[in-house]
Amino acid sequence: GQFGSAGPSVIWASSQAELTIAQESRRRLEASDLFKGLAIETEVRAIDQGDASGSGLWTAAADSEQDWYRRQPQAYEKLRAQSGRSGWFERTYRPITTTACADGVCGYVYFPCSDENGCTAIMQGKW
Repeated sequence: GQFGSAGPSVIWASSQAELTIAQESRRRLEASDLFKGLAIETEVRAIDQGDASGSGLWTAAADSEQDWYRRQPQAYEKLRAQSGRSGWFERTYRPITTTACADGVCGYVYFPCSDENGCTAIMQGKW
């Protein structure tokens, strides 16, 4: 899972079209190097195919496991911080507040687009 060994992070595709789109999206994300050389661990699987071994078919999680992050917000935030995810988002997408005026609007917040956070490549379609 995204915070430990509960299970893999998986995109489940319900059709060949979804599978193709998800695989291409994952490929583009890896090529963008947005995560600075870290591997994209999320798998892409067809709902009816499972993983390469034939196991791991999709099954709905029990109701008690649905919306865990909403039901356990403190535990979610703790795991999010421990995983490094929170820090990465804060560093990468830190908003910049300014009192300057642009196009008649004064005092605004913008999110910088840079090579460092991968935004430039994405905006240019080079992912």
